[in-house]
Amino acid sequence: MSQRSKLPAVLLVGRTNVGKSTLFNALTGTSQALVSPVPGTTRDMNQATMSWREKSFILIDSGGFEDQTARPLSSEVRDQVEKLLSNASLVCLVVDAITGVTNEDRLVARRLKNVPCPVLLAINKTDRPSDIGHSVGPFRSLGISTYRQISAISGIGTGDFLDDVVSKLPGTGGSSPVTDNDIRIALIGKTNTGKSTIANAIAGDDKFIISPNPHTTREPRDVRVTFHGKSFVFVDTAGLRKERKISDAIERAANLLSGHALKRVDIAIVVTDSTQRMAMHDAHVVDMALAARKGIIVVANKWDAVQKKDPTTMKEFEKYYRHYLSMAPWAPIVFTSGLTRKGVYDLFKTALRIRAAQMRLLPDDELSKFLQSFLRKKSPGGRGTRRPPRIFSLLQQYTDPPGFLLTVNDPKAIAPAFIDILEKKIRAAYDFFGTPISITLTTRR
Repeated sequence: MSQRSKLPAVLLVGRTNVGKSTLFNALTGTSQALVSPVPGTTRDMNQATMSWREKSFILIDSGGFEDQTARPLSSEVRDQVEKLLSNASLVCLVVDAITGVTNEDRLVARRLKNVPCPVLLAINKTDRPSDIGHSVGPFRSLGISTYRQISAISGIGTGDFLDDVVSKLPGTGGSSPVTDNDIRIALIGKTNTGKSTIANAIAGDDKFIISPNPHTTREPRDVRVTFHGKSFVFVDTAGLRKERKISDAIERAANLLSGHALKRVDIAIVVTDSTQRMAMHDAHVVDMALAARKGIIVVANKWDAVQKKDPTTMKEFEKYYRHYLSMAPWAPIVFTSGLTRKGVYDLFKTALRIRAAQMRLLPDDELSKFLQSFLRKKSPGGRGTRRPPRIFSLLQQYTDPPGFLLTVNDPKAIAPAFIDILEKKIRAAYDFFGTPISITLTTRR
């Protein structure tokens, strides 16, 4: 189901904390990869399509090669990098000019001697022009003939580095950027709810690192897939935590990146763990999606692990979820198991229906008929001591998400309960499913 890009892949590898993520961000002009002086910050790969001198390629920032005894994810990251090495069109070993050659650098360089593609050496942290030409000697021992001294922070040498990259790439075609036709979806939720497991089930491969340890995923990454001829771009985001609970700067940065990911998508899939009690964090994540005015799907994940299910269990769970997530009563609830893939395809069908609702534009005459019918059954009444207001028209102002303009003679006389009922009736009549809608009051000019 995954839609594989045919562009060549350029892989950045190296031990931890040599500046791979800083280089990735500098070359792509993004802040997609976390940058921190703490080793092991980049746990998963980041990738971006970019072009240089009319050649397009995919730049991939891999996890670092770490001491396996130091961090529990090291072997998983190493396995992921090995898989990437076998598919890369070009590999760039990034080293640290300040630290010099280390045993870890030598181990990585030794491994790269067996890759079936060209290898470049990027001597990073050459931050001053006067440093060019110095401290190169020790790095020649790594056995990589093509090298470039660069500074990811200042930009020194990065243009020449990209010239080296494209000169060694095979012929390339066009790129595959996110387009307006894509349905963009963010997987969000508190830590360890199974977001990456769902992403794996969607992508159909081990693109994401899966671990039972909380906070395994720290960076938003995109996966494009197709379903019934429609293109979807899924973003797997770091587990979200309330700001006061964030214990270090890396987790705070991960929350910020997840917020940025939410801004550039159409639909938020809020992943919860059905084996655990709902918590304020779950409601907080839904509030984030509401504040961003996104379509929402609530996922009750790990449904396979719920014990003693009977025909009424799902209804009981849905009632329980509605109680805690009352701020979005219109959000559909989908029961899934990322491990068994049960319910995963329902996410696509649900997303298609939500996207259609987000883009639905109702004709003025249709809304006029609807309003007349509605007012015959429901009077706006009066608020407080005010006289009953007069309602003149209902028009749709915009889509994505849908917004309506209700013209009245006295906006202050309209009770909030009346607007709530009107919204529910609009949703029911025109299938505004899974998307926030707004009704703005105005007066005649």
